[in-house]
Amino acid sequence: MPPFSISIAGKGVTDAPGRVVAVYAKAAYVSTAAGLFAVTTPDVPPGPVHAATHADVSRLRAGDQVEVDLAGAHRWVGALPAQLDAELLLAVLAAAPPSSLSPLPDGDIAALAAYLGGRGPGLTPAGDDCLAGMFLVAYVRGDDVTGLAEAVPTNDIALAFLHWAAQGQSIEPVHRLLCATDHGAGREALADLLRFGHSSGADLALGLRTAVQRLCNGARHPS
Repeated sequence: MPPFSISIAGKGVTDAPGRVVAVYAKAAYVSTAAGLFAVTTPDVPPGPVHAATHADVSRLRAGDQVEVDLAGAHRWVGALPAQLDAELLLAVLAAAPPSSLSPLPDGDIAALAAYLGGRGPGLTPAGDDCLAGMFLVAYVRGDDVTGLAEAVPTNDIALAFLHWAAQGQSIEPVHRLLCATDHGAGREALADLLRFGHSSGADLALGLRTAVQRLCNGARHPS
């Protein structure tokens, strides 16, 4: 097939040859020596492992060998707030639909990582989506959760998202939500997040809310 022209988001995307490891309706996951990324349709939100293309993703099959043409591509990086507005975030996130994981047990983020890792069905299990929200908030707070993210017992695709969450990167609606300065912008970002995946948006929202409740008290992004 012809090479892709893509917008890249994350250092794992390279122009090296790769092998397709999984194909879904709007994304094909490609493994390269530099890491794993997803070739997505343009309507998928930007994210740390997403590479948007107008090429026909449905033509790909697991096991296909592909080369990615990065001519004209650019890197997307999600913005982070200098300080989380915990009160605003909790008010907005209260409107999120319940996750199948609710209620979560008591415990710190390490205990929750052990409890949630790989829990539930899906491309990225519900527990891992929840953890991604927690790791992102922890990063903004200034906590190093890289080791926790790398140790989560789950599949390679979920691990890629968890790795980037621990580095302060998630899908675009999450960054708009964290950076929102009023309820209207926050609600709009939450609505866009909830459109992501079958239940991933609600699970990620639970992780964000739980982390803000348990971790944040005047949280600041490390300088």
